[in-house]
Amino acid sequence: MDALPEGDSGGGQAVDLDSILTVPEDEEADDEDDLIPEPEQPQPEGPPEYDDTLVYTAGRSEISQHREEYVRYYLANRFSGFKNDQVLEMLLHFAFPQRNTALLTENLMERFGSFHGVLGAGVDLLMAVDGMTRHAAVLLDMILQAAQRAIEEQNSVNDLLNTDEKVGEFLLRKFYGLTTETIYLLCLDNNCRLVSCTELAQGSSSTARVSVRKICETAIISKSPNVILAHNHPGGRAYPSGEDIRATSRLQGLLKMVDIDLVDHFIVAGSNWKSMAQMGELSVTRVSDRMIEH
Repeated sequence: MDALPEGDSGGGQAVDLDSILTVPEDEEADDEDDLIPEPEQPQPEGPPEYDDTLVYTAGRSEISQHREEYVRYYLANRFSGFKNDQVLEMLLHFAFPQRNTALLTENLMERFGSFHGVLGAGVDLLMAVDGMTRHAAVLLDMILQAAQRAIEEQNSVNDLLNTDEKVGEFLLRKFYGLTTETIYLLCLDNNCRLVSCTELAQGSSSTARVSVRKICETAIISKSPNVILAHNHPGGRAYPSGEDIRATSRLQGLLKMVDIDLVDHFIVAGSNWKSMAQMGELSVTRVSDRMIEH
């Protein structure tokens, strides 16, 4: 890996993250021009029950020195220039302060396919990976949960959701980090202000179902004449399937019978969203950015 940009925290030189993350092997000097070789430094002996996966020995260990460099780089640059496996390895350092976590990081990334997959795997699946502990699994699980809460905090009741863009941004924060298909119902007043946002159902990574009765009950409790349905496609595209379109059309007709207008259905995937009404799949149109029925 090429050396990364110079940080502000000391040294004045670029820091090689790969060299920081991996405990370096002893390298013999190969400079033939050195006429006076440097004296060999005495190496500390390991404890009687030495474990190759542990790097702390008597005195100051190599990994502790490299970890300090790693943290110093982070403080100067945050995660700029880091690869995802390096971010994961750094997090694991705090769960395993006396272990080289390179192999564990590799196993986790291979098992769950991505950094996001690791954080969203859940405690039970994480603990099934060799080398993981309960505390380490809880730490990784808490990171994504905490991030979700911080992002969700930006949403609030009474948000004005009178454009597709505003609804889309609201939903991106709502679905952030979710790894299972989830359905939300947004209840709006006649001025397109949010009255409530309710989770209706969760499914697997590819499917979730919700009853018309539950939608009606949620809208009636919120005293909302207008509702927006939204669900995500974890790992997929922000595009409605044929079944999404057919089910939404049927649902719109059923809700109309009880004076509830389904004004849109949004599909969210990653950082993208699609409005089915904007695509022309629902019998609504836009006039001055307001959602009204034909």
